[in-house]
Amino acid sequence: MQLKQTAKALSWALMLAVASVGASAAEPAFDQGIDAGAVLRSLRSSRAQAAPSLGQARSQTASDGQAEWTIMYWINGKNNLVAYVDPDLNHMEEIGSNEHIKIVAEVGKEGAGSVVRRLMQYDEQPTTVTSPVVRDMGAEDMGEWRNLAAFGKWVKANYPAKHYMLSIWNHGSGWLQGRPQGQAAPGEELSKAGISYDDASGNHISTTEMAQALAAMGGVDIYASDACLMQMAEVAYEIRNHAQVILGSEDNEPAVGWNYARYLGPLAADPSMSPAALGRAYTTAFQDSYALLGRTTTISSLDAGTFRDFIPVLDDWTAAMRRADEKSVVLSARRGVQSYSNTDNVDLVDFINRVNEQTRDEGVRTSGTALSSFISGRMVTSNATNGSRVAGSTGLAVYLPTSSFNEEYAQLAWARDSSWPAFARWVLGVVSESTQARARF
Repeated sequence: MQLKQTAKALSWALMLAVASVGASAAEPAFDQGIDAGAVLRSLRSSRAQAAPSLGQARSQTASDGQAEWTIMYWINGKNNLVAYVDPDLNHMEEIGSNEHIKIVAEVGKEGAGSVVRRLMQYDEQPTTVTSPVVRDMGAEDMGEWRNLAAFGKWVKANYPAKHYMLSIWNHGSGWLQGRPQGQAAPGEELSKAGISYDDASGNHISTTEMAQALAAMGGVDIYASDACLMQMAEVAYEIRNHAQVILGSEDNEPAVGWNYARYLGPLAADPSMSPAALGRAYTTAFQDSYALLGRTTTISSLDAGTFRDFIPVLDDWTAAMRRADEKSVVLSARRGVQSYSNTDNVDLVDFINRVNEQTRDEGVRTSGTALSSFISGRMVTSNATNGSRVAGSTGLAVYLPTSSFNEEYAQLAWARDSSWPAFARWVLGVVSESTQARARF
């Protein structure tokens, strides 16, 4: 047991170290209190079960009844992330399924031929994935939302539980819907839209399709994106009715992704954890995983239920902003706001607070304070950052472009239900006017 834990920890640390060459050594910031390392040490001393055979795994599923949690991982490695698939599966095997938690992964790998579903089980092999294949899916398209929905429904039928979590492992590009044409440079993402890019099919799952998949499988308690740029108001609002807790990153994630042993360890130690508590534990574990390497990271968990009350508070502020018409304030706030690798994405609370620091309009200040407090106090249930470049991140990003407005935005429920599209266009007009003025002089 100790050999497996040590070897796998070293394997993950080595991948991170390679990815960290040239990274900042800035001190990490924490806002949670769960010691995931201590949990894993406790599990090491008490764990005694090895992986069952395929037949045993199937009979165990049929006889155990309802678990506390079933965790579903959609591991789409049919792209340039394929090298990270097996190390992450090995981390899942540090914990493995038991009578209280089931860990089920649908796994696709570039060049592997078949997509397979595995019931993840504890084993003693630090570099080999031994968990049984419980279903071979053939050359399945992992960029097709209907296949994701089918996976969720199949898992629920075969591994019933009181609570469900779904995590999509892949590249991510926030709310963006369409897939642009053209080829990326070596090492870059081939797609720049949505999530779950399958380079064999050329397909991906858009934000609206992700909501359709979650709805079709009957929803989950926690939805998580192990992917870049997905923790946006537009994405969270689209899936708000199909998850209680939403986990993700405002910024890019390191290619290594999540250390699954750290995330699953606290749950294995306490399978009765609520969705909110597990969301907070995941946030802590993500930050803890990168703490010693100085990698720039963001991670947060959201209470999806708060979106019911969010739109009226947002609309009050955008209306006050447009009435005040303080163009210089808008320009200053937009120039300095926390943004990400896609510079059209900004941290919403940071933008509000920057406006509040400069406005002379009491209506703007009052409604801005209410909106900022709502997001930070009710919607964002945990948030952690590492690195000075993302220090202004508070847990929720939003689209606020400065050069052109993407008309596909209208496809989103957020665009239909909120005043944000009109406000963003107004901000864009202010920025464009300033650019034109500078050009004239």
